Amino acid sequence: MKLAIALILPIQLLWPANDLPNVEQRFPREFKEAKTFVTLHRSLFSRCSRKNQKSNAFAAAIVFPELMRYSLIKDFFEVEALSLSYIKMGAENVDFSIGPFQMKPSFAEHIESQVMQDEQLKIKFYYLRYDAKLNDRGVRSERLKRLQSVDRCIEYLEAFIAICDKRFASLAFTDETEKVGFYANAYNAGFLKSIAYLQTIKEQRNFPYGVHFKGEQYAYADVASYFYKNHSALLN
Repeated sequence: MKLAIALILPIQLLWPANDLPNVEQRFPREFKEAKTFVTLHRSLFSRCSRKNQKSNAFAAAIVFPELMRYSLIKDFFEVEALSLSYIKMGAENVDFSIGPFQMKPSFAEHIESQVMQDEQLKIKFYYLRYDAKLNDRGVRSERLKRLQSVDRCIEYLEAFIAICDKRFASLAFTDETEKVGFYANAYNAGFLKSIAYLQTIKEQRNFPYGVHFKGEQYAYADVASYFYKNHSALLN
């Protein structure tokens, strides 16, 4: 039986960049905790952005909604049991979000696959390779260890941005705030999804509680854009 853990469906920009929702007022504790995390890991986020020729806050903004959501649900799942099941059966059968960036094993697998298919990325992100002596379970076990390390998750985020730069090179963004929102939406929805799909889901407001919640919610990308527009100075 396939076990899939997904709290939030993918979403994208809904408000114009100049009229972003103030999620900071709605979720003050979660926003503050996410900002604290960014501040503590300022050097890692800045390095990640600079490696892809982006402003210092670019990488942090992409995962900022996940940092907020992690504050809301970090004690919700029994990660150990899910980890053992993933190691045994793989992401096709057990897939779940883990760590402050809420990366799934399947996300890491897609990143690794895209990197290995591109000669430039293969050289740039050589550290995402695995020891050739590892069997499938060994690779999955190592992958989970990576996803529980902030430093290693930053490496996946670096690769994600580089992949998006290639996949979405044809798009013209009005400014960096809009670009951050689009990349954040791809991070949440699936960066291998088509541009057309990512654009069709822009009216979904499912952050942070998910599609079945009836109260006021926000577009995922707008949360990222709000942080980027109003708090980039944290990383300067």
